[in-house]
Amino acid sequence: MNVADHVNGLQLSALVNVAKSVNGVQFGLINYMEDGESGVSIGLINVAKHGGKYEVEVSFSEAINTLLSFRLGTDRFYTIFSGGVNYFFSPLEYAVGLGFGTSVDWKKRWSNQIEIQAFGISNERKLSTGGDTVNSLIQLRLPVCKEFAGHFKIFVGPAVNLALQSNDAEGNALPSLAPWTMWSGQWGSMRAEGWVGLTAGLRF
Repeated sequence: MNVADHVNGLQLSALVNVAKSVNGVQFGLINYMEDGESGVSIGLINVAKHGGKYEVEVSFSEAINTLLSFRLGTDRFYTIFSGGVNYFFSPLEYAVGLGFGTSVDWKKRWSNQIEIQAFGISNERKLSTGGDTVNSLIQLRLPVCKEFAGHFKIFVGPAVNLALQSNDAEGNALPSLAPWTMWSGQWGSMRAEGWVGLTAGLRF
């Protein structure tokens, strides 16, 4: 654990970093700084008391039909914790995800985000099906966001999706996660399907 008043450079820990202000980078599992205007925190949980990002998002896409996410960190780097449900193209299934992103302001109240998330998708409403079964989705999102008064935001943009699936514990193929396929591949028992879709939603 590292504790400092002012960091100019790198604050590195396997577990926890704490600082009043950072002019550089915090790198650890949990990072906290009081002034988040200039520093960057890279870790699983990144908290900036002033100038930090605490956003709740509801989004919709063909990959995960309804997704509730929480963003924590700063615009320069934030962690995304997500949970959602799929009800189009397949029976009702659940998704849990973890991701990271960065936001770039390019005009007053306009911004772009670059986000990558990995999701575990349930099969027959079970997130774990035993054995070495893989049922996951990796998503790269590139939305354009417009902020309105009161920290209310609307966004829309493309999403590049890669579904990775193997057979279940009984050797049966899992239902495809792809509503349509633009490219595909097979690596042993692993099936990969990719497509470009669209994501849109609200942030608070």
